[in-house]
Amino acid sequence: QQEDDLRALAKIMDFLRAVSIILVAMNVYWFCYEAIRLWGVDIGVQLRRTLYFMAGSNIPIKNTLFEVMPSVLFKSDFTFTRVEATARMRWKKLLTFGVGYRHDDAVYAVLGAEYKGFFLGYSYDYPISAISKASHGSHELFLGYSVKLNLSGKNNNKHKSIRIM
Repeated sequence: QQEDDLRALAKIMDFLRAVSIILVAMNVYWFCYEAIRLWGVDIGVQLRRTLYFMAGSNIPIKNTLFEVMPSVLFKSDFTFTRVEATARMRWKKLLTFGVGYRHDDAVYAVLGAEYKGFFLGYSYDYPISAISKASHGSHELFLGYSVKLNLSGKNNNKHKSIRIM
């Protein structure tokens, strides 16, 4: 038993070591971006720092099996800003449907289903920007799984991406 515990601990330490290396690289990039750019280091990709702000809620409607799920996403790289708002409804914690608006870009409709943590959905984007002259929209299928996060004995919440489901 003790050997198994030590092997498990070694695997956890290896994982945490890899995560810390990734975090160090991200911090070096974030805090040294200007110096790296001045030194002329070029990896052939234009990397920009982007700020994301997301907010959303699940609001149950009394005496029904529905809940309203509004959300908003704000993202900016300090030269270009995008705002997106979504209004969705969920029935019996199973079926989800809704509409969204991406400022000066597109409107979209979403339809999805969720079962035992798995979700499958479809989205149709209709462009309202200048690209609408060349495009009649795009279709998107998505599949995912909501991981249960139990950080303490009392927390039974699931983590979900507001953008997807």
